[in-house]
Amino acid sequence: VEVRPGGTVILHDPQKPLQPGRAFRCSFAFNSSDASSADFASQSDVFDAVGADMIGHVTEGFNCALIAYGQTGTGKTHTVHGDWNSQEQRGLLPRLAQGLFDHLHGLFEQGCSWRVGISYLEVYNNRLQDLFAGAGSGYAAGSESSSSSSSPPKREQGTLKVRLLPAGVFVDNLQEIT
Repeated sequence: VEVRPGGTVILHDPQKPLQPGRAFRCSFAFNSSDASSADFASQSDVFDAVGADMIGHVTEGFNCALIAYGQTGTGKTHTVHGDWNSQEQRGLLPRLAQGLFDHLHGLFEQGCSWRVGISYLEVYNNRLQDLFAGAGSGYAAGSESSSSSSSPPKREQGTLKVRLLPAGVFVDNLQEIT
């Protein structure tokens, strides 16, 4: 795999080294495979390119979605979560949460009020899983009400079904924490 500036990714087949690679143009493409590389993208670089604008859009009233798609082992979890305990290695999700609530705090100090709702959906092998199932509106990671594991408790959930409505995409029975 070769990542070039401007969002071009070239895939080379190691079984056919004489064949030219297949080039793909992406909105964003980051090289985080070698920290000593001149074009290495840190977690902060990824957030600056992708996440910072999301905070602005959300606080202007738009719904936003963070979607990580790709083959197993390509770094989706690292990019989204990272290491929540390391300022440098935090992924998009903790950076988005911090940035959003920092921005909202500034608006609150100006007299504005706001409501935040979040859902957490996994699509794997064409199956939907509500990752907040059982969390309820009072769930907080690490709180006494949560279990000793790092995951929210599971609840019996209805079947999750994706629906396309005139207002957009909707998932029936998906938990929203506010």
